[in-house]
Parts: sequence; C-alpha cells; structure tokens
Amino acid sequence: MKCLTNEERNMILHGLKENWEMLHHEYQGLSVVTDTAPKKNRKERMEAEMKELERDIEMMEKHPVIYLAN
Repeated sequence: MKCLTNEERNMILHGLKENWEMLHHEYQGLSVVTDTAPKKNRKERMEAEMKELERDIEMMEKHPVIYLAN
C-alpha cells in the first residue's frame, strides 16, 4: 500500500476540477433544444461524466489520507 502525499492529492484534485470545468464549459455551449438522438445522447453522456467527476472530487475532498494498492 502507498499513501498519497498532500502534494500528489492536491495535484489530482486540481486536475479533476480542471477537467470538470472544461467539460462544464463545453456542456454550457450545447444547444438548448435536444431535438435529435445524437444531441440527446451527447448531453446525457456529458452529464454522466460531470456527475462522475463530481463524485471523485467529493471523495478526494472528504478523505485527507488516501492509500493506493500496488
């Protein structure tokens, strides 16, 4: 088992937040009307990705000590 240092944890957390920001910016640029199946699928996929990133960010913020299995 390896314990993440605070620096590694902060770098990962920062990267997750940057990814969420980029995805959110792209999501905001989507058409409001989702009249076709590809538009609807893309919007749903982006929402699922943002939700997953939000869960990961919340988990990283909640637990100050994180162990990784080798």
